[in-house]
Amino acid sequence: MQDTLLRSLAICRICGGPDNTRAYVLRMATNLWIDELRRKQRSREAAETLAIAAPVALHEPAEPLLDMIAAELPAREYEALILTAVYGYTGAETARLLDTTAGAVKMATSRARRRLRQLEVELGA
Repeated sequence: MQDTLLRSLAICRICGGPDNTRAYVLRMATNLWIDELRRKQRSREAAETLAIAAPVALHEPAEPLLDMIAAELPAREYEALILTAVYGYTGAETARLLDTTAGAVKMATSRARRRLRQLEVELGA
């Protein structure tokens, strides 16, 4: 609610306010709520990704988990997975950072997760 109020005040100061302030504030609140739900979903996906990778780390306890994941995945897939699943960047943000497209980031992340699931099955975890 505070985010919505602060943003609506900023918009009113900059633009003088929209024609239908009530509708605009409700839309803004809805969008912020949806963004929060998406952030929570990304956090759950990151936890699931790390849970899938955790059994891999149990077979070689001396090596850190992220190093093992990096060794098993191509560099681009690893980068996309870490930026989206761990750090919570969106596909578009990750694409800008990696100088690629959002679709390529989505595919790389999907391939990385699929490879981690295969490793889990191969190791019998």
